[in-house]
Amino acid sequence: MKSKPALLLTITLGLLFLASEGFADINRGLGVGLFTGYAKAVDADDGTYYLGAALEKRFLKVLGLRLEAGYRKDELLQGALGFSAVEIEATQIPLLLSAVVHPFSDFMVSPYIIGGGGAYITQTKMTISPPILGLKGPEETEANFGYHLGAGVEVNLGEHISG
Repeated sequence: MKSKPALLLTITLGLLFLASEGFADINRGLGVGLFTGYAKAVDADDGTYYLGAALEKRFLKVLGLRLEAGYRKDELLQGALGFSAVEIEATQIPLLLSAVVHPFSDFMVSPYIIGGGGAYITQTKMTISPPILGLKGPEETEANFGYHLGAGVEVNLGEHISG
C-alpha cells in the first residue's frame, strides 16, 4: 500500500511533537524518547506499525545503552468457519536492551546502528463471531528471548532536543 510510508511519517512527526524534549543532551547523559517503525515478519503477508518508549544512557559521545519497551499487533488470519468469522491476532510487547552506536553524533542528521537482545512477550488470541455454541477462541501468552539488529536516523534539533 502506498499509504504506509505517509502514515509512518505522520506517526513519527506526531511522536516527535509529543516528545519535544527528545533525547536530553544528545552527546552525553540520559535521554528519554518515543519511537515508531514498521516491521514485517518473514512468513507474514503484510507488515505492521509499532511504537514504544526508550531510555538511553550515553557512555561515550558515540556509544550508548538503550532500554526499550514497545507494542505491536498483527492480524494473522481472517477466515470463515461455517457461518462464523474467525480472526487470529497476536499482540507483542518487546522489552529490549541494546547497544547503540552513533558514529556521526556531531551532525544534525545522525544515523545510528542498534543491536541487542530481550524478551518478546506474545499473546495470541482467536475470536469467533458469532460464537459457536458459546465457545470462545483460545488465548495463549508466551515469552521468548530474541536478538535484534537495526539502524535508524536521529535528527538533532538543538543542544538538548533530537527526534
